[in-house]
Amino acid sequence: MVAARLGETVRGERRALGFRQDDLALVAGLGLRAVHDLEAGKATAQLATWVKALDALDLELVAVPRRRL
Repeated sequence: MVAARLGETVRGERRALGFRQDDLALVAGLGLRAVHDLEAGKATAQLATWVKALDALDLELVAVPRRRL
């Protein structure tokens, strides 16, 4: 679920900036397939790949504790 939400965020921000997937791939130093996989929410994507895409979109990844039940 986390990967899917991150993928939606990456796609939304990329579109808001007017980037195509290949634009993001170029700016982030990633392959087009990697960008596609991120936006599809593939759980197997490496953290370094996420960080490159997020950096290129001027986004940051923040870990916060979940609310305890």
